[in-house]
Amino acid sequence: MKKTVVISTLFVGMCLIIFIYLRYGNLIFAGHRIQTIRKGIEAETGANQEPDCWAGSYYMGDGLGSDAYLDIALKSGFAFEEHGCLGLYDRNYGKVKFENDGRLKLIFALPNENVMISNELIIVKWGKRTYLIPPDRIPKFCEAIKNKMEPRYGMRGLFFLREGDNGIEVDGRPDLPIEYLDLLVEEK
Repeated sequence: MKKTVVISTLFVGMCLIIFIYLRYGNLIFAGHRIQTIRKGIEAETGANQEPDCWAGSYYMGDGLGSDAYLDIALKSGFAFEEHGCLGLYDRNYGKVKFENDGRLKLIFALPNENVMISNELIIVKWGKRTYLIPPDRIPKFCEAIKNKMEPRYGMRGLFFLREGDNGIEVDGRPDLPIEYLDLLVEEK
């Protein structure tokens, strides 16, 4: 009887370890790969970066419960992390493909179940500011503009904005793809 209890306990313990590894192993072990990607992005986005280039470090969040960080460049790829009041929530990384229509396709190395990062981003320039926004979030971005929540002058916000761009003044409207321009028209 004792032997059966010990074997059952060991079996349950091993199952628990396997479950934790399968569920959270990628999250834990991806940290080293993300550090390597970030170093490559830093080198790629150094002092010689063109002012209209989209590569760099981006932030989106409320500064409290959910903060998302995206480092991205064409050659080095991307590194994504989401942090909150309980620590690290999610991380992922992968390759970046620049599409002819000016969109970025993210090819995730790990399965992506996070709603804060999409596999497609539209590069939105607004003066010298750069935002990266998923196509399905462009209507919300336009709504934020109408409600004077964008352009923001602090880092906190609902859309990925390149770090440091929050202090840049803007004029006029953002450069949106033509299919979204009607969303900025004020209703009368």
